[in-house]
Amino acid sequence: MYPHQREGFKFIWTNLARTIDNEKLKNDDHYGAGGCIISNDPKTGKTRLTIPFLQTYLDVFSHYREIIVAPSCLLLTWEEEIRKWNIGVPFHNLKSLELLGKLKSMLMPSTKLIGVGIQQRNIVKLYTWFKEKSILGISYNLFEKHVGGESKADVNIRKMMEDTESRIMGKFLRDISDLLVLDEGQTPRNHYCLIWKAFSEIQTHKRIIHLGTPF
Repeated sequence: MYPHQREGFKFIWTNLARTIDNEKLKNDDHYGAGGCIISNDPKTGKTRLTIPFLQTYLDVFSHYREIIVAPSCLLLTWEEEIRKWNIGVPFHNLKSLELLGKLKSMLMPSTKLIGVGIQQRNIVKLYTWFKEKSILGISYNLFEKHVGGESKADVNIRKMMEDTESRIMGKFLRDISDLLVLDEGQTPRNHYCLIWKAFSEIQTHKRIIHLGTPF
């Protein structure tokens, strides 16, 4: 990493883990919530900075479940960068039809998974992310769709119409994630928009926000 990225890594670690003392790190719950905003010019390496942080955090806290929320087009960038740097942690992109690693060997005896829709694939990805050390990637639109953030009337309508898979995905995303990365974090612009309300539903206490424009 470049010097400014190493400095950024230290900044993120200090704000989320609070300490580099191994004994104190074993009792992570003691430090509660934590987070930070990374705000600098585009193409200065925010993704490259955050990937080794997520890898290191999983090395220390292997039970943590990390989610990256980003515009659909940027999820491909995250996927490419994680593959490029070969961090040894699977990245499950919910916008992709591809199944990785053990998922592919278990569920794809041939080159195609016949008869399984996108939502069913995503349930499998969510379950694998829950059970094994990995990173989950999801778009803002998909996150909003499954987590909610509607008015009470809209919630009642959705409960009558939504299927079991959607309820399962909403439960996972709301209650199970431990660390959330928001790429293009200015997307939830105010408390009136649905994506803002969706993020207010989740239980995650540790968050990293990427902004493409410096303050």
